[in-house]
Amino acid sequence: MKIDLHIHTNKSADGELTAKEIVLRAKKLDMDIIAISDHDSVSALSDAVKWAKEYEIDFVPATEVSAVMDDGTLLHILGLNIDYQDQRFIDRENEVKNKYRGFAEIMMQKAWDFGFKFDAKKVIEVSNDGLVDPESIGEIVLQDKRNDDDERLKEFRAGGKLADNPYFNFYREFYAQGKPCYSNLDFSLPLKEAAKLIHDCGGIMILAHPFHNIGFNEVKLKEIISYGLDGLEVYSTYHDQKAIDYYYKKAKKYNLLMSVGSDFHGRNKPAIEIGCLNFDRNEVDKLIAKIKKCKRF
Repeated sequence: MKIDLHIHTNKSADGELTAKEIVLRAKKLDMDIIAISDHDSVSALSDAVKWAKEYEIDFVPATEVSAVMDDGTLLHILGLNIDYQDQRFIDRENEVKNKYRGFAEIMMQKAWDFGFKFDAKKVIEVSNDGLVDPESIGEIVLQDKRNDDDERLKEFRAGGKLADNPYFNFYREFYAQGKPCYSNLDFSLPLKEAAKLIHDCGGIMILAHPFHNIGFNEVKLKEIISYGLDGLEVYSTYHDQKAIDYYYKKAKKYNLLMSVGSDFHGRNKPAIEIGCLNFDRNEVDKLIAKIKKCKRF
């Protein structure tokens, strides 16, 4: 069984492919079950449902909600098997995209102030629907020959340790929370509200790539669980074996479901493919069984 419950289309600011292209790619890779879970977006899901039916792939409608804890820790919360036609998701997507467009100049200014050289028009050209993201900035920065001798970018180039996914790694090194170009985009929902939105719309609440956001902090994990968390994305491309083992044990300890997700984006993460992860079939089957109990499409 080949399963991937965390895939992005070009409806995410940092995704590349359309819903149809994702389904065709999944079919070519012999996937059995996939979920498209765009960042704060549901607009690819109607097309995805249609194409998944045509190509006979089990499809789970999903989204990845940007959330924030009381102490400011940013989280990504997957809502699996949601009623994506609920107006609350549609309204939120419109609100987030409008805010995102307003932050384009701020994010680029952070890079300029940090000393990177690039053409803003080229950044906008490679961005989805005017949604400038750190990966788009990184792509143009790395292509700009004025940065060729910048030692800070050495590891992003061929042969460097960050060259596997250079644009995504540019985000992680310079724009992630706590990094020098970090920009507080201020559209994350309070965790309590994110949990309510997902559950009110019939979804299963999964903490995406937990190690990336909270490391091995069990106190924070317990706080997230208190909001009705249903499961953990134990199997993630963000997780090495140590992180997988840790979150496997925590899922068992707190009776949480286990999910698997590549976090496929296309060109921003070229080293990551749909369905690229191995996982404990028996554990992930428990999540699939819950999804199928109230399967929407």
